[in-house]
Amino acid sequence: MQNSAPHKSFFPTGLQHSSTSNKAVPAQSSAPLIVHPPPVIHSSKNPGNEGFELSDSGASSGRVDILIGNGYLSAVLTGRTHRLNNCLMLCDSVFGWTLSGRDGEFNERTVGKESAGLFIRSSDESEENLSEGIRAMWEIESLGICDSEKSESDKEVIERFEKNLKFVDNRYETGLLWKRDAGDLSDNFDLARRQFNKVRKELKNDTFVKEQLMEVIKYQKEHNIIQECGENEKGYFMPFRAVVRKDKLSTQVRMVFNCSSCAKGNLSLNDCLDQGPNLNPSVLDIILGFRKFKIGFYGDIEKAFLMIGIAEDDKSI
Repeated sequence: MQNSAPHKSFFPTGLQHSSTSNKAVPAQSSAPLIVHPPPVIHSSKNPGNEGFELSDSGASSGRVDILIGNGYLSAVLTGRTHRLNNCLMLCDSVFGWTLSGRDGEFNERTVGKESAGLFIRSSDESEENLSEGIRAMWEIESLGICDSEKSESDKEVIERFEKNLKFVDNRYETGLLWKRDAGDLSDNFDLARRQFNKVRKELKNDTFVKEQLMEVIKYQKEHNIIQECGENEKGYFMPFRAVVRKDKLSTQVRMVFNCSSCAKGNLSLNDCLDQGPNLNPSVLDIILGFRKFKIGFYGDIEKAFLMIGIAEDDKSI
């Protein structure tokens, strides 16, 4: 986004063309400059020399007047194309021939200072998980913009959390934030055992990951993050998997537990716990506070989430 004075831009809500009877009136609004003026096509490279007349050579105007949304692209383009070289292609549209691509003389100095984010997820993601991921992405993008007013239920969750929070044996300890009766939770043992057998089979062919996982388990036992349980122990069994990042200088293998695991028709641990409010807006307060003074100090809590203990009453759930 440029820091220039705003100018008038037109954002069409529809298209009007001789081959259709659909009509729409563009809405006019004031907006800052969000695109650079189109480059002028030099006469030596003008596709008109090859029998193609451009709808706009860029010479008549130094600004973009209309932005057409991606949803209207299929209504604008006819499908006819003609490649000029490796960088430029002509695309026929309802307005005439338009250029797509870049000039061969394109260089880094011509690039504006705008930035864009690309959100990529694998195609086998479920629709629900994909929607959740996109929602989380835009929550971060809207820090300091969206209203961060907490609902009454969010305030109640925070009060419960703070009430249950204690400092015991040099670490913080808290109870789980139940939104359902703990008795509704199944033990998930059969599913967890099947997933464990699958992980164990995979580790037979990967000595590095196996040894690293054993070190993780040893470390967590020594620091009271996990503990052994007997054969007759009751509660919710969480399957785990190894997340490998060999590009990391430390902690190349992490053990990640799946609290969403449950058999069909049963509830998972995540189903029974309150998610709590979105705390992302408070990140902005921290960043702004950090910039108030000339010198700032910061620290990192090693394995921060694992340092929080679970209250004794909830350990056997």
